[in-house]
Amino acid sequence: MEKLKMLRRYGKRALALLTSSILLLSIPFLMIGCSQKQTGFIKNKALDTKENIVLVVAGSSASMPGIDLIAQGFHEVYPNCAVEYEYLQDYSNTLPKRIASEEDRIDLFVTGNILKDSPNREYAVDLLEHASEVPLTDTLPGLVNNYSFVDDNGTTHLYAVPLGGEMRGLYVNKTLLSTLGLKVPQTRSELLAACQALLSAGYIPLEDNPSTFGHRLLFPYIANLAGRSLDVVAACDENAAEVFREPLQFLYDLTSAGYYNYKVVETETGRFIDISNEGMARSFLNITGSDGNYTKKDDIGEVAFMPASDSIMNVIEKVKEDYHSTIEYEFIIAPVTEDGGYAYISPNSGLAVSQHSLHTDWAFEFMRFFFTAENNKIYANAAHITPNTTDASEIINQKYSIPTENIGNPDNVNIGSYNLYGLIVPSLVTTCKGNNPKYCQADGSMYPFETYMDELKAAFAEQRATIEGTAK
Repeated sequence: MEKLKMLRRYGKRALALLTSSILLLSIPFLMIGCSQKQTGFIKNKALDTKENIVLVVAGSSASMPGIDLIAQGFHEVYPNCAVEYEYLQDYSNTLPKRIASEEDRIDLFVTGNILKDSPNREYAVDLLEHASEVPLTDTLPGLVNNYSFVDDNGTTHLYAVPLGGEMRGLYVNKTLLSTLGLKVPQTRSELLAACQALLSAGYIPLEDNPSTFGHRLLFPYIANLAGRSLDVVAACDENAAEVFREPLQFLYDLTSAGYYNYKVVETETGRFIDISNEGMARSFLNITGSDGNYTKKDDIGEVAFMPASDSIMNVIEKVKEDYHSTIEYEFIIAPVTEDGGYAYISPNSGLAVSQHSLHTDWAFEFMRFFFTAENNKIYANAAHITPNTTDASEIINQKYSIPTENIGNPDNVNIGSYNLYGLIVPSLVTTCKGNNPKYCQADGSMYPFETYMDELKAAFAEQRATIEGTAK
């Protein structure tokens, strides 16, 4: 097969682009870099390698870092098979149309979790029905289990597999810190001291949208606490909310001290109103403007600490390159305790096989290839995420020097019939908004901390009543 090369095509719907404003770009993965020679992958001899095959993978990103390397390795093993990536803009609307189409077919697609009521479920292949073709023996059970569900008949289904795991942490603007003689904090005390110095110098130290700030900063800590008191939390015991008192108190203290003040940032700068990955990168790197007209304000920045996942690092790097920013930054595990912090491996986007693929056997083989430990680590390294492999915790331990007991994954917070994340996030958001004058007391101060604890207790009590009602 002729060597893959970069190209752009508009496909069968080229004329429709003029009226629908939906741009479909199909970009075959680049055959770049050194050869990804496979040392442990065993070819499937049952596949017919005489016919040239093209697999189309649809995704929501203009590019998928790391998959070019996987495609290269797959092509070296199977020279008859090429893999093309098709970028779909307005993904939530265009993807359902494409996976439902029997004319303009795709073979695999990048997706969030496909659960029981997902509208895309009927167009995806249940991978558990093809366990022999896609064995997933190298993957991390906690990540894969998080993408599975049990139907009303007690049957387990799996329609997508997480590409890897995301790590929540802090992006630290080292350039800004250096102007104040500050170093990257390693403990809570150091973080608070840096926040006070930044606040005194006129900065809001911690910035992010209130809808995401609390869980991006603290969910690894929360998940670890849940894992250590799983019986109490899973039963929504009347003491369950107390398990999370300390992180909620910490969030309250950050907000009441003004170290986090989203309303001031939003009103005075407009930062973090756009919470897309690109919008966050621009806010962090001090790229200002709107509606596509952006300019670099300076090479120092005004955001010292931004909680986010490691998976947006490629976006930050691209924005940094596009605007010639020289801001130096580092991604760290948020130092929310005196011992440092906690890591939590949450699922990245998943990869699914389309029901309408004409090459499901090759799509399954690409999945098998992608989720071997060797290849998934290649992908994860390029995508700045944690690999979906059984040794993920050891990799995190080595990279961030975090004790194994401080590393959690979805299995640690598998609490059965409800979602801990969905239960606790509303209290985090309410606390984050607590210093907005709109939500303050008459004298302008935040409500007492117990007000926010009472909200969390009420959430657990409501869930406990649901559990007890179901049991009856």
